[in-house]
This record gives sequence, structure tokens and C-alpha cells, in this order.
Amino acid sequence: FILGVRRYGWVPFAASRIFAMLQSMGLHLWVVHVRPLASDFVIPPEHAQRYEFRRVMFAEALAQSRRNPQLNMSQAFLESAFGRGDICVGAFDAGRLVAYTWRSLDRAPIEDGLWLKIVRPNCRYGYKALVLAEYRGQRLNETVRSFYDREMVAMGVRQNVAYIDLHNLPSLRAHRGLRRERIGFAGYFRRRQIWVTFRTPGVRRYIRFVRAHEVDSAET
Repeated sequence: FILGVRRYGWVPFAASRIFAMLQSMGLHLWVVHVRPLASDFVIPPEHAQRYEFRRVMFAEALAQSRRNPQLNMSQAFLESAFGRGDICVGAFDAGRLVAYTWRSLDRAPIEDGLWLKIVRPNCRYGYKALVLAEYRGQRLNETVRSFYDREMVAMGVRQNVAYIDLHNLPSLRAHRGLRRERIGFAGYFRRRQIWVTFRTPGVRRYIRFVRAHEVDSAET
């Protein structure tokens, strides 16, 4: 408690505790950002010297996840994500996957039964990012987030949309000052298999919530 207050201040820390409590009761609250893709991004020298950055394909992702369960990518998840055409990009240290993020050009699951769908053309949704604990503190997530932008711009993608839970102070602090625009807030309340969702007007131009049965219908 005291360490959290010292690190973030009384007001942000108290607010995060309230948001975390609300989430435990089923109310999820997000701040939503967009950023232009950085087609001119250059990998920082300290990262380029140690790590290899590349797109990760299914067979390699499956092998890496079996080798290290801390990557938190099950075979079922990988089969579903790659089956939708989602893109995984990652950082490797001596052949070991140590950080990654996922990109969707259409839709992605939020939790069982609820999905997020992109409604703005030439936009991607970033989700499920991870840096292994022993590699944190190097800003490795920033390089993983941007190094593949050049290729995606060549595919016609121009913007990235993503959200951060309002209780997640480390992520909120890490994104402060980066080249991105806050477009509003979104979230949902869940009670058993019933969801009540909301999006502020700016967010509505980029994403919407869909139920699992709507996704299933679109795929048949």
C-alpha cells in the first residue's frame, strides 16, 4: 500500500483501488487510445544489439509456448487467433521468445462470450501483450509494439487502437507521453452471461462490442 502511494501518488493509487474493486464486481472500465503507425520506426541500438524482432508464425508460437508456459499462449488460443488471421510479433533473446503482442484487423475476444470488433477502415486492434518478468524495465514493449509498423503500413493499415484498464497504473504510466490520442472511454458490466456495454462517442468510431453468437453467425 505505502509503496503504491509513493510510486503513483495518493489520488491515482486510490482511484486504481476503486476501479479494481469495481472490476471484481463485474464492472470493467477502460481508457481507449489510438496512435498512427510509425512507418519510420528504428529499433533502438540497445535492443537491436541483443534481440531479434520478427513476426511469429503458428508453428514457432506453439513450440515456444510449450517450452515456456509463462508465455500464456495455449494451443487452443493460437489455433483460434491464427485462424482469424491475427498477427503475432515478438522479441527473441538467443532464440527464446521473451516478449510479444497480437494484432487483429477484424475482431478479437475480450472474455468468454464477449468480443471486440474494429469498425474503422485501415485500423488494427492491439491486444494480449506480454514481456517476461525478467525482461521488464527495458522498455522492450515499446519496440515490440512498433517495429512491425512499416510492414503493416504497406498492408494499408494506418492506425492502432487499444485500451488500458483504468486500474492498471503501470500501463497507464508507461503510455504517458507517448505519441497517442485518447479518444474516450469504454467498458462493460457482466452478470453471469449478460453484458451491458458502453462506449463514448469517440470510441464508437473505432470499435464496438459483439457477442459470441454474432461472431459465430458471421463465420458460418
